[in-house]
Amino acid sequence: MAKTRQAQYSRRLQVVFSKPRKTFKERYLTAKGQMLLKTKQISKTEAWERYGKNRYVLDPKAKPVRNIHHNV
Repeated sequence: MAKTRQAQYSRRLQVVFSKPRKTFKERYLTAKGQMLLKTKQISKTEAWERYGKNRYVLDPKAKPVRNIHHNV
């Protein structure tokens, strides 16, 4: 007979911080968007809609408050 095995659970850790960990810093245009805008293949508004990205910074004042373990 085969040995029975106990169910193996993987645990996912969720960390809750005291305030939002990432804060918005700036919006920038990717290299491809800059190139298309420079060669006037697309308009400025279209370039920002398609190739605009957000840059975030980690906040050093955000401290971990609680850990939550999820059984998956």
